[in-house]
Amino acid sequence: MEDSVRSPALEGNRLGDPPVRPLRVYLPPGYQREATRRFPVVYLLHGLGGSADDWSAGSPNAYAGFDLARAMDSLIAAGTIHEFLVVMPDGRNRLGGSTFANSTTTGDWETYLIRDVVAHVDRAYRTIRRAASRGLAGHSMGAAAALRLAMRYPMGFGSVYALS
Repeated sequence: MEDSVRSPALEGNRLGDPPVRPLRVYLPPGYQREATRRFPVVYLLHGLGGSADDWSAGSPNAYAGFDLARAMDSLIAAGTIHEFLVVMPDGRNRLGGSTFANSTTTGDWETYLIRDVVAHVDRAYRTIRRAASRGLAGHSMGAAAALRLAMRYPMGFGSVYALS
């Protein structure tokens, strides 16, 4: 599902990147069927030069044709994993990637993710709003950011995973 989040942390950055950022959200099959159920969430960060779209097969930058929604649906149907939301925020800027770090030049990307994206997702979706039910994962630039942010915000995320 396509969504977006307006981030005060990115307003007025010196690169002129927009403060309204695209956000992709995977909703598991049970999300529509069970209207009162709350779900854990994993924030999945893309690599340098990529975007939030990289996790879907339709993207020209997709990871070897990987389609997150198809993989998640298949794993859930097989009973291999429990249902959870996957949120794919956009960390791309005019330089190719923000590293999800605060900068006086590029904007406060760490604040965008930790404060603005998480707050938006918790307001807009039925999430379990505690660290034990929040994960942070990423590939390449996103992996480095996931590790750094999980250590900086241990009360915000209960698990972390780095790819590459």
